[in-house]
Order: sequence, then structure tokens, then C-alpha cells
Amino acid sequence: MDKEEIIKSLAGDRTAGLSEVNHIETVMKFEAVRRDSKGDAQNVTIEVTDTPQFETVPYHCTVKTDEKTATGNSAKSTDSAIKIVHWQDLD
Repeated sequence: MDKEEIIKSLAGDRTAGLSEVNHIETVMKFEAVRRDSKGDAQNVTIEVTDTPQFETVPYHCTVKTDEKTATGNSAKSTDSAIKIVHWQDLD
């Protein structure tokens, strides 16, 4: 089942108690290692959120370590959303 089929199922399923669903997001999660400003390795979790209801800027990216979080504004593309994260907030 692809993403569109799942969204249609969630939005249309009255038996699952979802009759009032009007906001569905898809969140893709990635684990990575980045270098901080000192050059040290840092494990990060990257979440890219797609909110189709926000047609002009549907993508948002949040990056987390065990102790810190960095984010940016929503954007028109996943590439832009990732690039405008305030990565320095993780340093």
C-alpha cells in the first residue's frame, strides 16, 4: 500500500474513530552521523514532515541529538526544508 492509499484509508475510515480527521502528516525518519563545529561525530535523528494540507510550504525538518534539537521554517521542497535547518543549534 502506498502513502496516498493509506491517507485515503485514514481519512475515509469511519469505523476506526477517524471521522473527524482533517490533518494528516507523513513523517520520514532517518538516523545519521554529522560532524559538529569542532569536528566531533554526532548521532542525529532527522525527521522530515510532509503536510499536504499546507500546499505552499508542506515540508518541515527537525533534527535531534540526545540533548539538543534544531529546526527551521517550513518550505516548498524537502531540499529547502533540510537546508534551512539551524544546524548550528546542535553544536
